[in-house]
Amino acid sequence: YTETRNAFQVSTDKEDNIQLFSKANSKIFHVGRFDLPSVFELRQTLSNFTSTNLQPRSLKFQVIGGDARSLHLDPSNAGSVFQVASQFNCLEMVGPDVRPEDGVTRYASDRTQGPVCAMACPAGTVFRNYFVNGSGQNNGRQLDGSMEIAKVLNNEKNNYWTMSNGYMLSKRESSIREISELIDSDDDLHNQIIGSLRVGVHWNTEIKQRKNRRGTSSDDNNNAGDDVKSTNVCQVFSSAAPISYDKLSRSSDWASFATAILEGTYEATLAVAAVIAEKEQRRINVFLTSVGGGAFANSTIWIERALRRALKLYEHYPLDVKLVCYG
Repeated sequence: YTETRNAFQVSTDKEDNIQLFSKANSKIFHVGRFDLPSVFELRQTLSNFTSTNLQPRSLKFQVIGGDARSLHLDPSNAGSVFQVASQFNCLEMVGPDVRPEDGVTRYASDRTQGPVCAMACPAGTVFRNYFVNGSGQNNGRQLDGSMEIAKVLNNEKNNYWTMSNGYMLSKRESSIREISELIDSDDDLHNQIIGSLRVGVHWNTEIKQRKNRRGTSSDDNNNAGDDVKSTNVCQVFSSAAPISYDKLSRSSDWASFATAILEGTYEATLAVAAVIAEKEQRRINVFLTSVGGGAFANSTIWIERALRRALKLYEHYPLDVKLVCYG
């Protein structure tokens, strides 16, 4: 971990754009600005715009097949927003016992959506693991997208869950069911949980596409003097309840709580895209994924409900939203 940190140097410009300097080859990589905004904060940012860009039912939605890496590398997708399935620490841990100190090289052999997206923007990945908040994620100091939700629910006192390397896990039997029951009986609490969720946002992080002297594309490092072309995208790191990893709670216990988290996750991603659309006065491509599906075992009904809600909320924004089905 320390050796990797020492191989890079981080700098920030006056607009909070982060750059990563490689001491090994003297190359500079654009990490861009990184934030951990809540849904409430994104709503507030959006409300500060006096929009002249909104049209009734401006949002367009479609389901597409595709590969996360290919979509990132497609030059026509420069400036797009990609939802990236991650843990609550904005990293790609393969299990709750894997730590940030174990590094990011294993991402290269993991073909699931999150790690593939992370490897498409490697400088951002290095930054989040080794340099975020100055010291990186280590020694128990990790990002936590649920930290405000924990305050709303007074998790420190009530011992509902513990966070293990980005995985939200029940601390005792019935604890998650207690949260879901509270949500079912209190619409305001439901909304507080949605609004308190935080997501990691790389607003304009770099994808490297290198071309060798023959003009053919290559993903490998090339010799000095080769052309280097780069494009930037926005990545939104989104987590869901890791239900299949939780040994103390059943799927039904998670239903209302997990759905609220998903609602925040999808709203946050479209809110980020809407903010960019307002700032830059253009249509924005947004690539979504089924966050929480597959290995995390969130119900497709919950995911669809959260997605439909977000699409309705942002239907008047100039967004071209694509739900990507992989494989």
